[in-house]
Amino acid sequence: MKSFNIINNKTKPHEQPNFHMDGFITRFPSINMILKDNWYIIDVELAGFLQENITLKTQGRTLIIEATDPLLTNPNPSDNDTVLLQELKRDNVYRCIYIPFSADLDNISPAIYKNGILHIRIPISSIRFGESHTIPIQSI
Repeated sequence: MKSFNIINNKTKPHEQPNFHMDGFITRFPSINMILKDNWYIIDVELAGFLQENITLKTQGRTLIIEATDPLLTNPNPSDNDTVLLQELKRDNVYRCIYIPFSADLDNISPAIYKNGILHIRIPISSIRFGESHTIPIQSI
């Protein structure tokens, strides 16, 4: 199995915060993208988000994944509290993925959200330019 990684000694790309158009800090979710048979298969880590707060859409050749949670807030300890350990990522997520020209964006299967992983399957077809689409998400 071939694997391509960009090595960065500071932080991994999915851990680096970025700024979304609305000005809020977001982070990149971790993804796996593989080519299997006649499908591009993309798995996106979105643990902790409700399905109704996940948006998946295409814009041209770009797949846009966004997950927000209006209840996500960073804990604000009082003056009497001491934070002993704080590792939970409490940010919304936003990621754009370029989709190859061989992908058939007009026939994307409904995405499946299970156990915190969003599973996306995009069929391969002839080279074509896609239009913008909203992709349904199913819980199983």
